[in-house]
Order: sequence, then structure tokens, then C-alpha cells
Amino acid sequence: MKFCPNCGFERILDTASCASCGADFHRMAEAMVDATSAAPRRSGRRVGVAICALVAVAVVSGGILAACSGNSAAATTTAAAPVASGSTRATPEDAVSQYLAAFASNNAGQLLDACSINEVAAHFQFETQATRLQVIMPNQFLLPTGYAFYADLDRYGQAYVNFNQVRGLALSLLTTQPVDEPIVPVTADQARQYVKSADPAQLTGLKVVEIKFPMAKFVADSKTLANFAAQAKVYGADELTERLALIAWNGKDYAVGFTLVRYGSDWKVFSQVSNLAGTSATGAAKLVTQSDFDASVS
Repeated sequence: MKFCPNCGFERILDTASCASCGADFHRMAEAMVDATSAAPRRSGRRVGVAICALVAVAVVSGGILAACSGNSAAATTTAAAPVASGSTRATPEDAVSQYLAAFASNNAGQLLDACSINEVAAHFQFETQATRLQVIMPNQFLLPTGYAFYADLDRYGQAYVNFNQVRGLALSLLTTQPVDEPIVPVTADQARQYVKSADPAQLTGLKVVEIKFPMAKFVADSKTLANFAAQAKVYGADELTERLALIAWNGKDYAVGFTLVRYGSDWKVFSQVSNLAGTSATGAAKLVTQSDFDASVS
């Protein structure tokens, strides 16, 4: 498999699992063999990976990187000013800035306005995705948007994907517990304390320090250009890129990844994940130092 059938991330090394979403390549290969075999499937067999199917839909973005106009070195130096809800985001930095400003101010409407929920639901190309990955994953792909009913469902699904990653970001900053593991056992006092610690009002002091293009050496790489162009085509977008944001909160620095798409002149957040920077598919922030961040984007 050249690409991960689950999330679309390019498989560079001969690894057993996807570096982006953790999908088990061996299990997925077995599933595809079963699907094309004339023999009856074993009853009770389930094909899947250890992540929620909706989250899997989310991360069908990715690839390594592309060097389109939004990926130019001039667009990767500093954080852009926050963009008002409803206005055009001329650069990827504008979209990331609006997203994080809305997150810090607890404004769900502006945060979702910075995401490509409606655009993806309207323009997702099912046939292009299936042909590119050479597989159809019925329980993980977005549905064909040529049907109005499915387009509406895709909108809700994509919104849930973005919600999941916002949740991961918030809880990774506000609580001390992992965001992708059950917390057991839990007493009533522990539950109350968790709710108290997760108060989003505490996020008001969050600041964006820098927004940069991860792994600048790939900006002009022809292979990554082609990969990102192919990703953009799947979602009917004009361009796709990634960014890594350095944020400061509560005396510490964190890295947050983004995949962004451009429709016309407007950039929006597709996913709060940077595959190139290796950020978590849960959207959780990664505790870093300034030197760590500099190394990630150099």
C-alpha cells in the first residue's frame, strides 16, 4: 500500500502501522484480500482500526507536504492577526489565527467558521478518493456528496471530526490525564475535580507565538507537491498545506498542528493535525520548548 487506506497519509517506510493514525497495515491488507476473495467471509469478522470511524474520516487528509503558493517561505514566518468571523482568510496563517483566537475566547461559532466543514461536504470526491487509495472503506470514507442526503450527513460528520480535535486540544491543555485513554476507576470527587479543571474560561490567556510551515526542506519537493495536490483534489479544494503553531499558555509552550485547504481565496482548517510534524490525530497539544519548535520547522 502506497498510502494508508484509513487516513491517506503516505507510507514512506516499510512500517507495520500508519505514522499518522496508527492503522494496522497487516490487518487492513487481510481485509482487502477477504473483500476480493470468492470465498465467503468468516462470520463475525470485523474490519477496522483502533480509532473511531468518524475520526478516521477526519484524517483522510495528510500526505507529506506540498509547496503551493500557501506553502511559500514568505508565508511561514510569524503569526497572522486574528480574522473576523465570516471574512476571507487570505493565508493559512489567517485561518490558524482565527481558529486559535476563537478557541481561546470560547467562541465555538467563530472556531467552526474557520473550518472547512461546509466546503468538504459540498465538494468531497468519492470516486477520486477511492481511485487514489485503490480501496473503498465504506465505514470510513465520507459519503458521495452528489446525493443531497449524504452531503448533509457529511457536514455533520466533518463537524464532529473537528469537534473531536478541539476537545483533544482543550483537555490536553486543561487536564493532566491522557485524552485518548479511559480514566478508571473514578469516584464522584474525581469526576467533579475533572469538570472543574476542564473549565475553558482558563484558556483566555492563550497566545499564538508563531505559525510556520513544518519541515521547510520539503517546500519545493516535487513528490510532496504532487501528494498535496492529490489530497486537495479529493476534497475539491484548490490547494492543501500544513502548518505548525507554537502557542504559549500557563507559562508553557505547546505545538499544535494543522492541515488546511483553500477554496478560491479563502483558507480554512481541514484538520487540527500536521502529519508532517507528527502531531496527534486526537488534536492534543504537544508540550515543547522554543528550540524544539525551531527544530520541527527547520
